[in-house]
Amino acid sequence: MRFLHNLFGSKKPALDSLIFDSTGWLLRDHSTNHRAWEHPSAPAVLSVHFFALPPDLPRGLDLTNLRQQYRNSLIQNAGGLIEVSRGQVEALPLIRTLFKLPQSPSGMGYIGALTLPFREYSYVVKVQAQEDGMTGQRESVVAEKLFQTGTLHLTNEGFASWAADPYQPNFTAGALMNQSEQAAYDALFPEHPLTLVRQTLDWLETSLRLKTVLLNTPRF
Repeated sequence: MRFLHNLFGSKKPALDSLIFDSTGWLLRDHSTNHRAWEHPSAPAVLSVHFFALPPDLPRGLDLTNLRQQYRNSLIQNAGGLIEVSRGQVEALPLIRTLFKLPQSPSGMGYIGALTLPFREYSYVVKVQAQEDGMTGQRESVVAEKLFQTGTLHLTNEGFASWAADPYQPNFTAGALMNQSEQAAYDALFPEHPLTLVRQTLDWLETSLRLKTVLLNTPRF
């Protein structure tokens, strides 16, 4: 396995203080606080960002507040939540997010991120991909499958219970997560951008490592 960085570095947090495996992605650009790669065969970008300022996140990283904060930001661009969850990397808190945003003239873009907050800094490792060419096939196939099994019912307004916010069923603004976007259907659509983003997030989360300077940095 080839890692992007080694475990030793400067005494202050910097972009290279966070380690992860970028094997298979092609380096596109690199600056002091940002690095980006392109996928070799799909319209997708992997990037890492270092923000040398306190993160704008709710204290305690309460999930209900986190989800609402992201929700409020997304609906300004007609987007929506697919996932907002908490994890850990080397005993430090990690926020995992997966969003959807409508594209012009059609289709959906998906943005997944792993955010590692500290008191005065934060890191975001992000992967984004969008539908290309013919769109809506995943939705059509899954909707037909669920309709045929009686799980999905057709009404005058369309399929009932097809789309909903994953954490707040009564929330109706923005681009709501639909049933075809559940992780259970990724295996049926290995080339879909949502599958690529979610599987890349899984891999990144398992490969994340911290240099010693981050282990000694004041926590969020």
